[in-house]
Amino acid sequence: MADLWKKMRRTATKIGQDVKQDLTYFTPGLAVTHALADLPLRGKAFKPLTKWIQKQRDKKILRYLDERYGELIQSIDKSEQPVFKNAVQGSEPIWVCWLQGEENAPPLVKKCLSSIRRNAGSHPVHLLTEENLSDYICLPEVIRKKRSKSAIQSANFSDIIRVMVLREHGGLWLDATIFCTKPIPEWYFKRDLFSCRGPVQDSNYISRYRWTSFVLGGKKSSIFLKIMSELFCEYWKREDASIDYLLVDYLIELSYRRSKKIRQMIDTLPENNLQRDDLAACMNQAFSQQKWDDLMASDTVLFKLSWREPWTEETSDNKKSFYGFFLECEFI
Repeated sequence: MADLWKKMRRTATKIGQDVKQDLTYFTPGLAVTHALADLPLRGKAFKPLTKWIQKQRDKKILRYLDERYGELIQSIDKSEQPVFKNAVQGSEPIWVCWLQGEENAPPLVKKCLSSIRRNAGSHPVHLLTEENLSDYICLPEVIRKKRSKSAIQSANFSDIIRVMVLREHGGLWLDATIFCTKPIPEWYFKRDLFSCRGPVQDSNYISRYRWTSFVLGGKKSSIFLKIMSELFCEYWKREDASIDYLLVDYLIELSYRRSKKIRQMIDTLPENNLQRDDLAACMNQAFSQQKWDDLMASDTVLFKLSWREPWTEETSDNKKSFYGFFLECEFI
């Protein structure tokens, strides 16, 4: 009973905070859908309702963003784009970010970094930190100020960094929790836009599996990167809070709707890394060599993990878990 009350208090607190933010910075309609989305509705009986709530929230967020930033996308879309000399094949950079520095990263992140370096081939791997960030990009003053005042939270700040560093230098962005199991294919670096993509399907996520922000790439001349970086800059000039934790996905969706060029880039992106969530799904299960071998033999190159999950090194009956194996194994 005590745990139930704690959960109820946490839910009530979150609803209160989200509603206050939406009423302060955005619209009453957003506040209502945010409060409804925060309700802990679980089970099949609530699925149609939760889906409807999320759809209403998506509509209100996109309407708000489109009214303020839709024309910016179209103006960039129509402008003539500069053409940059393509990087020498195999030299396109790979970008990973852990602002606290590698020495302060959790074990899972260190394992993932090692796997990326091991499979990068001739592509240089740059780890972005607080210390070296200014060596690669120049953040606008408004973003630096709002970051210092905590208006821009860490997740949104990371999204800003990824589109700006890719616009400036091109290459491939991999979140620090990406476990790379094979040499990274060269075609990932050849597109104006690259991301993980699955079969398009209905989802509570606005991306509907057409892209992921945790794996993102493109040439520095890409209009996608120009639009996204300009959108983030304009958004934070005008706003003092993020309309959603996944702001980056809503900005991509808005760009998809407003720009034929971006729509074509996304629609023609081949499906790839279809089993990217399968390793994370079994981390707390008893380790099976056969299952591990099957995952490693699949055509998935990039597996998405998380350092925040309560994974344990052993199961409840004292067997080694997939997570325990992952931490102990020295991958070659």
